[in-house]
Amino acid sequence: MTLASSSGNESASRSLAQFATTHWSIVLAAGDSASPGSQEALEKLCRTYWFPLYAFARRKGHSPDDAQDLTQGFLAHLIENHFFARAVPERGKFRSFLLGAFKRFTRDRDRAQLAQRREVSSNSFPWTVPKQSNGSARTPAMRQIPRAFMNTNGP
Repeated sequence: MTLASSSGNESASRSLAQFATTHWSIVLAAGDSASPGSQEALEKLCRTYWFPLYAFARRKGHSPDDAQDLTQGFLAHLIENHFFARAVPERGKFRSFLLGAFKRFTRDRDRAQLAQRREVSSNSFPWTVPKQSNGSARTPAMRQIPRAFMNTNGP
């Protein structure tokens, strides 16, 4: 690959990663499930914004597979929750609305995964306090704490 073709690929990739100017008529049609063009509008919005959302997730450090899963999950979430019906032109740019929702979606997903990892690790670690042979719980004896930590007169 030559340098010229490499920079051409970067330029094409960069333009795909940018959020396209939104045609509100498409967003509004996608949000109106009674509209005859609703399904077509939804498909167009998903095709238009899939790569910019994916690229955003990659820039935030997600692996290619994870970014794909995030993007697909987010778009499915939008459709299931009638997200496009809540978009209002008077509130500003659709891409800002979409990106804000994507950030919240990824944050919530990351928190859920962290909580799940904590739950798994807490279930696999014994949290009981070991007992001594006489049946009492083991606690550190005061004589084992260094005197420097016990100085109450200050430094």
